[in-house]
Order: sequence, then C-alpha cells, then structure tokens
Amino acid sequence: MAQDALHQINSGIRDVLSGFETLLQKGAPEIMPVATKLKAMHERHAAEVAAKLAALGEDTDDGSVRGTVNKIATTLRDWAGGLDRDALSFVRQGEEMLLGVYDAALDAWDGDADAKTTAERQRAELKTEIAALPAT
Repeated sequence: MAQDALHQINSGIRDVLSGFETLLQKGAPEIMPVATKLKAMHERHAAEVAAKLAALGEDTDDGSVRGTVNKIATTLRDWAGGLDRDALSFVRQGEEMLLGVYDAALDAWDGDADAKTTAERQRAELKTEIAALPAT
C-alpha cells in the first residue's frame, strides 16, 4: 500500500535527520554548507511526505531506532576524530541507506500515483546530492 511505503520513507528521512543534529552543532566550518543543504532538503522531503500521509488519514510520527544510532554514531565520530571533510563519507553512507529505503518503498508501491510521483522526485533529488558527496 502507498501508506506503508510513505511510512517507510518518512521513518528513513527522520532517521537521517537525527544524525544531522550533532553534525550541524559540532561540524567543521568546511562541511557546514553541505550539511545545511542536505538537512534542508530532508526537512522539505519530510514535510511533503507527512502531508501525503495526513491526506491519507495516517499518523505521521514515524521513526526508528536507527535515528538514535545515527545520532550516537555522529557524536562518536566527533569524539574520535572530529567532524571535518572526512565526515562527509560517513554522511554519504547514511544518504545511500536512505536511497535504499526509497528504492524498497517504490518497488513495493501500490496505490496513490500522486504520492508515488512525489517519492520518485525526492529519490531523484537525493541521488543528485549523493553524487556530489565524496565516495566512501
């Protein structure tokens, strides 16, 4: 169902956003433009997905343990070696995991064509941003 796919995407976006909290608080100035741009994109995507879920009468409070793990991993990376340009490869890994969430959700999509178009556009935007990040 489209609702299930939207919940998967919503949860994945929220998970990734959790890691950006520490990154934006403690990251080196050199990575701030990239981190700020990605966070803004994810916040916009989360708002769009939440609106689609709400329109379908669904709860929008998704999230998972992975969000907490992302926050902890980012904090540990900060303690171990700083959140400088090298941290962008870590960011890329998180973004690639989110791309996988979109792929799985879109593969299983059933229903609401308008919401699917939104998810496909978001996936394309995410893929473009990933291509600009340093390879892992």
